[in-house]
Amino acid sequence: MIGASKRDASVLFGWFARYILVLVISTMTIGYRADVVRAQGEYGASISLDRPDGTSVSVPLEGPLHNDMLERIAREIQTLDKFIASRNASSKSEADTAILKVAYESRNDALKQLDLALRIAQQTSSGQLDLGILRKAKEYSKDANEALVSQVPSSIFVTTQITTSVANATMHCISKGDYDAGKHSWMSYSTGDKLRIGRYVFRVEPREPASDIYEELVLVVKDPTQRKLHPLRK
Repeated sequence: MIGASKRDASVLFGWFARYILVLVISTMTIGYRADVVRAQGEYGASISLDRPDGTSVSVPLEGPLHNDMLERIAREIQTLDKFIASRNASSKSEADTAILKVAYESRNDALKQLDLALRIAQQTSSGQLDLGILRKAKEYSKDANEALVSQVPSSIFVTTQITTSVANATMHCISKGDYDAGKHSWMSYSTGDKLRIGRYVFRVEPREPASDIYEELVLVVKDPTQRKLHPLRK
C-alpha cells in the first residue's frame, strides 16, 4: 500500500507539473508584447524568430500579410524558445535531452511553415496567407509543446503501442529527419517494439493492392507511447 501511495503521489505530481507548464506557456503567449521588435520595413511592428542557421523570419503584426492565426503561432514559437533554452540549461538525462531535441525540431518545422506561408503570400497576386500551411505550423507547434510537457521516461528507449484501424495491414517507420532527407531507411514495425525517443513517420500498407498507402507523423516521447492510426478518416 505504501508503494502504491508513492506511485500515486508521483503521478499526481507529474500531472500537476505539466498543468503548471501549460498554464505558464498560455499566459506568456498572451502577454508577449515585450518581445515584439520594431521592424525597419514598411508596416512597422513584427516578431523576429531565429532559424537554425542564424538568419531570422520577420512575422508582421500589421499590414496586408498579418492575420491573427499567424501572430498566435509566432508568439507560441517565442514562448517555446524560452522554455527550450531554459530546459537545455538544466537537462539532466539522455532521455531529457532527446525530448528537448524533439521539441526543438518540431519548433523549427513550425517556423519553416510560417516562413513558407509568408513567402508564398508575398509572391502571389492575392497576397493571402495559405491557411492549410498555417495549420501545419500550428500542428508542429503543438507537437513541440506536447514534448515539453511530457514526463521524462527513465530510458531513452521506450515501449510503443502503435496500431492501425486497417485490418491485416503492415507498418513501417522511419525517423522524421531521414524522411525529410529523402532517405529510404524504413524499418518494419510491430506493436510493442521499443524505439528511441524521437519523431517518426509511420507508413500503413494495406494488404489490398488497390488501397492507398497512408503515412502519419508520431511523437515517441512517452513510455509507453500509444497511438492508433486511422487512414480511412483522412
